[in-house]
Amino acid sequence: VWGESNGKILNAGGFFFQDESVDPQLVDPKIRPCVWNLKWVEIASNEIVVWYIDLDPCVSGVLGQIIEIDIEEGTYNVIADSYSELLMKHVNIVVNTL
Repeated sequence: VWGESNGKILNAGGFFFQDESVDPQLVDPKIRPCVWNLKWVEIASNEIVVWYIDLDPCVSGVLGQIIEIDIEEGTYNVIADSYSELLMKHVNIVVNTL
């Protein structure tokens, strides 16, 4: 579905802002390359990095994968295949530092 509304171009749930673009070379191939997607559920953020649960991955991705978008660098990376995997990574970090 393509459409335009308030300076935003909508493509299958993802928004591209006319004055912004996504460099496909900076996007993990498991993630749809768009500025924002209606099917990304934000779970954490600071001024630079945002983490989402991805409910609209590419064919090579996994439903529910955790993606990290670095706003300053323009990078999009999968940091875990699921929320439980992300939690286990952090538990292991804590356990290994004790």
